[in-house]
Amino acid sequence: MSHDLEERITASLQAHAGAGVDVGGLVERARTHGGRLRRRRRAGTVLGAAAVAAIVAGATVLGAGGRGSGPVPMVLPAAADRAGASARPELVGTDATTLHFTAAELTAGASSVTWAAGGGVESVEVRGDPMTALFVLARTEKDLAAETRTLGASGDPVTTYDVRVGNRPGVAWVDGLPGGAGVWTVRWQPADGLWARLETFAHTREQAVAVTGTVRFDAAQRCTTPFRVPGAPLLSCSVTLGDRGFEEGALRLGDDERWFSLRVERARPGTRPDDTAGGDLSAGPYEVRRRGDGVLTMVVGGCSVSLVREGWGDRDDSASEAEAVRLLSGYRQAGDLDDVAAW
Repeated sequence: MSHDLEERITASLQAHAGAGVDVGGLVERARTHGGRLRRRRRAGTVLGAAAVAAIVAGATVLGAGGRGSGPVPMVLPAAADRAGASARPELVGTDATTLHFTAAELTAGASSVTWAAGGGVESVEVRGDPMTALFVLARTEKDLAAETRTLGASGDPVTTYDVRVGNRPGVAWVDGLPGGAGVWTVRWQPADGLWARLETFAHTREQAVAVTGTVRFDAAQRCTTPFRVPGAPLLSCSVTLGDRGFEEGALRLGDDERWFSLRVERARPGTRPDDTAGGDLSAGPYEVRRRGDGVLTMVVGGCSVSLVREGWGDRDDSASEAEAVRLLSGYRQAGDLDDVAAW
């Protein structure tokens, strides 16, 4: 077991989960996701989970910041007109605007929750005290296995245990500390045509299996963000909610040959995004800067906005800068970043 995993398990079990975001780690994971998408494309499989480049503008410290005065719900608006995964398993991962499951109990009390949909999978990642968990839902075992995100498991060989999740068979295994504490993984089929995986920090497999009961498949919710970019099909959606409401979000727009990865990150309390005044380009009402090959950034309403041009093969195969500028010119952001229901 890696030293990093050992530290993370110990920290979580001591109720110190939910620390600040590791920007360097976000960038590395984005690159990994992009590479995985390319491998899956060459293999002729469906597109993987959202691959967005975490190009985060630097921040200037202004002073000490604090958390909100009270807990903020970490759930998304209900999609009352859409069925849950148990009724329509064939829809899971096919619509980036919809998550075909709910997890209000799992996310209660969290400090950070990330919801994501598209590319054949749907997921929620929960960070905080008392719960740290990652849940992934897919239509096939292959799609589930292709989602490589983890809470920190080392990937070493493990012993699996047969378990029951409700009335369905499943397997569980642990990558952790002596005595059973660590990252427990439970994999099962919630219904025919569905595959699910839940990772959580726990002391026993019974505790880990119990956490699966906090996810429901009889209702749906909208994957929504406080920003919109009309003019390109939506391939995937990801949104992170924190104590204040919106923290960051990402959209992948385009098609499976050429697409844009849009990332929006809200400035932390006591900081502000880098000013893009006097930028290299204009996109409608916004001033835009070039930040490396294929990357454009701007600042809107206290948020850093990054757009990455991508595509299969060489850079010449990706979307053009002119297309990127046109897309950014239509960018619109909600005035209230804390009211999820109004997005």
